[in-house]
Amino acid sequence: MPQVIVMGAGPAGLAAAMVLAESGVEVAVLDKDVTEPPETAIGAWEEWTRPGVAQFRQAHTILPRGRAVIESRLRTVWEYLESLGAHRFDMLDTRPRTMTEWSELPDDEKFQSLGARRPVYELAFALAAREKGIDVRRGVGVASLATGASVIDGIPHVTGVETSDGDTLDANLVLDAAGRRSPLAALLTEIGSNPMTEDAEDSRFAYYTRFYRKRSGGDFPRPYVASLLPAGSISILTLPGDNDTWSVTLYATTADKKMRAVRDPEVFERVARSIKARAEWLEGDPVTGVDVMAGISDRERSLIVEGLPVATGVVPLSDAWACTNPSLGRGITMAMMHVDAFVPSISDHVDSPRDVAELWHTATETFVQPWHRATLSADRARNREMDAVRTGLVDPAGVSSTAVDKQDSQDLAFFSAMMSSQHAYRAGLEIGGLFATPQEVMARPEVQTAVAAAAADLPQFPPPAFASRNELESLLG
Repeated sequence: MPQVIVMGAGPAGLAAAMVLAESGVEVAVLDKDVTEPPETAIGAWEEWTRPGVAQFRQAHTILPRGRAVIESRLRTVWEYLESLGAHRFDMLDTRPRTMTEWSELPDDEKFQSLGARRPVYELAFALAAREKGIDVRRGVGVASLATGASVIDGIPHVTGVETSDGDTLDANLVLDAAGRRSPLAALLTEIGSNPMTEDAEDSRFAYYTRFYRKRSGGDFPRPYVASLLPAGSISILTLPGDNDTWSVTLYATTADKKMRAVRDPEVFERVARSIKARAEWLEGDPVTGVDVMAGISDRERSLIVEGLPVATGVVPLSDAWACTNPSLGRGITMAMMHVDAFVPSISDHVDSPRDVAELWHTATETFVQPWHRATLSADRARNREMDAVRTGLVDPAGVSSTAVDKQDSQDLAFFSAMMSSQHAYRAGLEIGGLFATPQEVMARPEVQTAVAAAAADLPQFPPPAFASRNELESLLG
């Protein structure tokens, strides 16, 4: 019998399974999607279907913090990514030409990462899990949770699962990594559990993504430290992919009905080219039409209510615990952070359900929840900003056109310091790469000195080079 059953064979579930197996824990992974992974990157892109993953054909990336977890704990995944043609890039290569003083530091390699399309990321995890001998059962979903004698009075204790095939699988722990569509809330209700606390809302974003391939004799576009660029009432996201491919995503609020016109590839191209700072990302051969995703929920669940778990023997991981809209590209990276913070502790406590619940709560609250809430806060602010420009409440020239809000003097000074101070620049990369929070980097004396110097002589930034709302609506036809 497996000691741990993992629900979901995406990056989070397979990463957790491999970490557990490495520590000697017997594990089985169940995934309701039937199709087995192919052997090649081309096969993953052209043939593999994952109906259970709504964002399977949308843009993805792994930020440097996620890369660091993969390289240290999941080296085989890293090797498969390289062999499958993932694009290696270094965030330090994006440093501005205004940086006159620069010295290499011993840990500079931490800013490297690998870009790929989501099917190729998933294939690397799947092939690594296969090589490690992980028991992955595709086409097998979880129909219900099996229960036994309570560990804590009055609280259901999960002892395994009933599968969609009608089998009963016993386990010490069920680890839910079934993603943003996880059925855990309903499964817990069926066994008489008190409900998990849940904060959920519509993210109110719609995404329009097109993939490109480098032309013969052409250049691969230069990645930016801020891959997400606000442009008035819309934003553009540009991400490197694998095998000379990349993605361009336009997104707007779901209230912006006129933006639906960019589902037409010709309109998409017109609008994307109007954002001058990213025009080079259109200089490739399109390999898709325009893929659309909307109706995305921002959600956070808590297994611990009033100091006690609502059930023992089961815990959610990554998007099954909390998810946001994917505009900042943090999803897989935060999944790896959750795995890194919590899963290694399971092996020493797999026979103690109460300990597992407490360890999950501490690791989640300490290492992952702050990033989730910061992402949610940024998304809400950007949504309000986009609506304000769309409805004419603010001038788009006064709206942020970088990764920071230029209306705030300290943020403006920090952005200015990044243009000339290597300390501030690296600090900005640590925030973007999810190594450190803004509060942590701003506490450093060398960053404070650079920001203070920049604040004393703030430059005049040029007006943003993108279409006004009226011009945008004209481009939309």
